[in-house]
Amino acid sequence: MSMERMWDMTSTISAIAGLFVSAILVARFYVPYTIKRSQRS
Repeated sequence: MSMERMWDMTSTISAIAGLFVSAILVARFYVPYTIKRSQRS
């Protein structure tokens, strides 16, 4: 496997991991807010 191919795979995996971390953080702070907001209505 060439170094360029390994770099492409690492870059893709890193981007996907970043998206998952961002999604978890957004859900961590957004879900409780929406639950409180729906209970007020």
